[in-house]
Amino acid sequence: MPIREKRKLNRSGRPGRGEGRCESEPQQDMRRGAGDRGKGFGPGRRQAAIPVSPVNQVTQVKIEKPFMKIAISTTENSSDALMDERFGRAPGFLLFDTGTSKNEFINNQTNVAARQSAGIQSAQALVNKGVEAVISGHCGPKAFRVLNDAGVKVFMSAPVKVSEAVSRLQAGELEQQLS
Repeated sequence: MPIREKRKLNRSGRPGRGEGRCESEPQQDMRRGAGDRGKGFGPGRRQAAIPVSPVNQVTQVKIEKPFMKIAISTTENSSDALMDERFGRAPGFLLFDTGTSKNEFINNQTNVAARQSAGIQSAQALVNKGVEAVISGHCGPKAFRVLNDAGVKVFMSAPVKVSEAVSRLQAGELEQQLS
């Protein structure tokens, strides 16, 4: 019997590219490119599955020590103004110091019109100001990484007045973003 008859042939009559997934293990959720898909003849290499981590995990956290400087994404320089749901492209940030009860407004107009990296630049500006906590509607993964690496806690809130968001944070009612 010729060798050609022993191999599986595809539609064009040539040998196939392998068996595909290994039959001995159950199929697992794998990222593209990993796994046990073969490139030649045979079942291919077996690799461990890469676990896919959930994105933007949130949890409610009891605050043990009060924050001194809190940054809230907002549309204008007032504690009665509504929060802005965006972080990187928010028109500004209201910095509230709980120790002195003073407010400071940081204008963010340069990042509103930025083509890219608006969140990263906004996060770095807040880190440079010594912020310990941020309240926003949504913080992207790159901006979150900058804030998290600097030890800044990120909290998510629905769009409410800035003063109400600060009181909710101090009462422990806001959800902390973990990734």
